[in-house]
Amino acid sequence: MSCEVREFIVFGGGNTLLKAIERAEKNGVNLPIKYIVDNNKVLHGSELKGYPIYSPETLREENTKQTLVVACLDDGVIKQIKKQLEEMGINENFVVRSMQETFSPYIYEKTQKVELYTCSIIFTTKCTMKCKHCSTMIPYIEEKRHIDVQEMKHWLDNYFSIVDHVRIINIYGGEPLVHPELKGVIELLLERKEHFDELVMTTNATVIPKDEVLEICRDNNIQFQISDYGNMHEMFVEEMEKWNIRYFIRPIDFWYELFNMDL
Repeated sequence: MSCEVREFIVFGGGNTLLKAIERAEKNGVNLPIKYIVDNNKVLHGSELKGYPIYSPETLREENTKQTLVVACLDDGVIKQIKKQLEEMGINENFVVRSMQETFSPYIYEKTQKVELYTCSIIFTTKCTMKCKHCSTMIPYIEEKRHIDVQEMKHWLDNYFSIVDHVRIINIYGGEPLVHPELKGVIELLLERKEHFDELVMTTNATVIPKDEVLEICRDNNIQFQISDYGNMHEMFVEEMEKWNIRYFIRPIDFWYELFNMDL
């Protein structure tokens, strides 16, 4: 199937887009970007890798249906951009897509390589919380379990036999820090580090990692993404700083209700 593309307009002129462009260039592909828009006024009038960056108001000048690629790895931001377009009264002029929905098929057509931007590995369905609107539906799984190292090896071998490269792999759950073989799972991933750029571990920060996990995360620059459901993360942050491990706190301001809980 041919990937019929004129030019993409990209929303977001930061480091995420820069890395996507550089990765495409490494594969010998120049992404057909018409121009970039960004909410950061400091960037307006500048360029990123030769592509001009404008104010989002520039989008009003488009008089035909366009593909707008959001240069972000967070689905929440994509929802925010859609809302912004709606508030501007121009949402019907654009098909809003992620980089994975647009750049990945384009690169594949040119190179036959599968280049992805995010991959979440759910290797445990056990958790320390019971969130009603859990995005992975963990509270509604009756037989919760850990995926053991050998099964994870089988998964990874199959996955990377198809996928050439992933920008970020997110170690997910459930709560990954309750997995008894977490260090072994991380080691399996690190054996395949030529296939990805970065490992991120998403945690609710209710469990302090074992020293062996902290050590391997520090030594391999693994970042923790802390889902902030309240003030429970203070001791966890202290441990991250003590071990000099990268982390960022993602506030949970609202829930995405993915399905009807009353069914």
